[in-house]
Amino acid sequence: LASTLSVGGAANFASTVTVEDAAHLQSTVSVGGAAVFASTVTVVGAAHLQSTASIAGNTVVGGTLRVVGATSLEGAVDLNSTLTVAGAVSLASTLSVGGATYFASTVTVVGAGTFKDDVSVSGNTVLGGTLRVVGATSLEGAVDLNSTLTVAGAVSLASTLSVGGATNLLSTVTVAGAAQFGSTVTVVGEATFKARTLAATNTDTDNTGSVTLDFSANQNFILTLTGNLTLANPSTESVGQSGIIVFIQPGSGGPHTLAIESDYETAGDAGITLSTAANAVDIIPYFVQSAGNILLGAIQKAFS
Repeated sequence: LASTLSVGGAANFASTVTVEDAAHLQSTVSVGGAAVFASTVTVVGAAHLQSTASIAGNTVVGGTLRVVGATSLEGAVDLNSTLTVAGAVSLASTLSVGGATYFASTVTVVGAGTFKDDVSVSGNTVLGGTLRVVGATSLEGAVDLNSTLTVAGAVSLASTLSVGGATNLLSTVTVAGAAQFGSTVTVVGEATFKARTLAATNTDTDNTGSVTLDFSANQNFILTLTGNLTLANPSTESVGQSGIIVFIQPGSGGPHTLAIESDYETAGDAGITLSTAANAVDIIPYFVQSAGNILLGAIQKAFS
């Protein structure tokens, strides 16, 4: 057809259809072969294509576009309004969305994903490559990261951050809410905490004989003596770690003594002598100089 095609009723084409001008269809069109449209196509009713459709011009759908089977978009897709997807979406190329995008299920993006407006995802979002955010990013709820997070700029978190892997922060970190890190945290820049910071403290009310302190799990130790105590050489200390060790004599049955093995060092190799009064509380500071070298400070005695 070299000119306009207007079909008021049903049209059934069993072979190839080529339309070089505009085509206006007010009812059902069934094409059994290939359909080639070189200009604008307007479909008021249903359009059923059983084979390939190639459209060189614009395609305008005034109502809902419903695809029952799989849809493959091999080039760039530009959507200037809202896109709602109830099933899984797999994109092998760039997706550019000018309006809001709503995904009710899993979204997998193999190539680049560019969003110029809000994106709401109620299911999982899987990114096979790098996620790069040029502007500000606001995370209002909990964030769970199971792998390494590297942040080159400042980070401000108004809610809980939970990181299961290593976290590398190259700039200032401000946390207004709770922050939980399941692995090592390295901060190259300044770290500001607007609330109190609490070191892990082990409180043990039954200590006698040889005791090995776990420096990987605790920063401070509160030990009540129930017999003469020896601090055995640990293997869990970290260089630069510091804290305090509190020793408490029992109300009765004491006093008990303290001995230390070779990894614990005192000034002048003087050793440690605890208070002897019932319920006496002594405090010893420590600093880990190197593996196997835990420096003990001067004992502060008889707190009451």
